[in-house]
Amino acid sequence: MRIIIRYSLQAVLVVCMLFMLSMLYLDQEDEVDEPKVTHIEESFQYLYWHENARYTVKNLIGDTVVSKRFGIWVKIRIGGTRRDIRSVTLKVLPDLEIPKYRCDVRSDDDDYADCVIYIRSIDDMRTADWNHGKFGSGTTTRLQ
Repeated sequence: MRIIIRYSLQAVLVVCMLFMLSMLYLDQEDEVDEPKVTHIEESFQYLYWHENARYTVKNLIGDTVVSKRFGIWVKIRIGGTRRDIRSVTLKVLPDLEIPKYRCDVRSDDDDYADCVIYIRSIDDMRTADWNHGKFGSGTTTRLQ
């Protein structure tokens, strides 16, 4: 009988030790690598609104017109890599000196960019054409 009690106590102690070790292991938080976020900010001279959240910004540099398209799931070139744009937001800031855009580019499993276009007033935005191929095309008209 003493042997059974002795082995039972040893078994209980082993189970308790294993439980305490497992709790110590579970309490340690797994180190999660935070995605790297790169902030891209550039000014522009002209903003064209095609439809919904689709825009084009243009800069005149010497004799060259440089364009960048913005829209949900449109690819934007950041450095040497093309990233999907996940969201585009237009913000009106009356005290803004120069219109600009800012993209926060995340580098993790899902490489994407969230972009904000800053303008001084709605008058900074021009309307533009849109084309859906066989589903139609047209021009966005701003209401007065």
